[in-house]
Amino acid sequence: MFLRLTASVGSLAAAGIAVALVVTLVRSAPGPVAATASQAAAPVAPAVPPVPGGRVPTPGSTRFPAPPAGAFVLARQAGTYALGLAIAPYGAQTLVRVSVVGPSGVGAAGLDVRVRFGVAYFMRADPCGPGCYQTAVIGMPGSPVTVSLGSAAYPIDLPAGEPEDGARLLTEATAAWRALPSLAWTERLDGATGKAVVTRYRAHSPDRLAYTAQRGPAAIVIGSRRWERSGPGARWKLAPVAAAPIRQPVPPWTRPVDARVVGHGVIAGHRVVMVSFFDAATPAWFLASIDVASHRTVGITMTAASHFMVSVYDAFGEPVRVVAP
Repeated sequence: MFLRLTASVGSLAAAGIAVALVVTLVRSAPGPVAATASQAAAPVAPAVPPVPGGRVPTPGSTRFPAPPAGAFVLARQAGTYALGLAIAPYGAQTLVRVSVVGPSGVGAAGLDVRVRFGVAYFMRADPCGPGCYQTAVIGMPGSPVTVSLGSAAYPIDLPAGEPEDGARLLTEATAAWRALPSLAWTERLDGATGKAVVTRYRAHSPDRLAYTAQRGPAAIVIGSRRWERSGPGARWKLAPVAAAPIRQPVPPWTRPVDARVVGHGVIAGHRVVMVSFFDAATPAWFLASIDVASHRTVGITMTAASHFMVSVYDAFGEPVRVVAP
């Protein structure tokens, strides 16, 4: 998985898409999204029954099939599903949890989920809540872990050996991101429709962001003001005032947990360490490629409900012009 990811990001860069992977759920700008007043007033969802092995709390989506705490996590797209894989110590055994999230963000219940380790036989993963399926095995599972959802099978390569802790690297990457005066990147976003959208972003500290979708809409945001147009050649229109000024550049994660080093590689000349983690706030699974020397994030994949994104970053701190139309 990791070498294939490096190759795919490298080919994206070679096609002129730069090296950065940023993900933004249902929002027009990257970075964490604060809860609105209406969200704060929403009724509290019923508590999820305890799950063997526990689960990472997801405050914004309390019934989300999150991974167990202390796991190392990987993820991929599986048709219209977001498919997460978590492997964690479980007493004398190893817990293998599969999370299956539908396009609406709800865990997919009632599926026939089976897993295979290496070239062994498929074994059933028992339901552990909506969208949660798991089994326990002795020792570390063989690679790849292949997840079967009905008639479709999805392999996920595991790192060689026990993944190292990546929390320090992710902290350094977050600090490097917030210290940037400007940033530009290209994002390729797949949704449940299967149609990919390629968008070019430009951000300038402290509160300026512009984006243009390929053959599609564009927007410019300065503080709490936002201008939009429906496509190339269309007139710019001033949108309603935002609730609060934006902050840019900021990383797309808010509450990352269980960061692990799962690979190494080279992307567009950058020697990178690949760090996987789960963001409990989004919620989503991330794989970030972090430059060893500068700690800048040069590539990200994000897997979330109806949101499968690959971004490549460039123009770190270089002149970026974001002005009102």
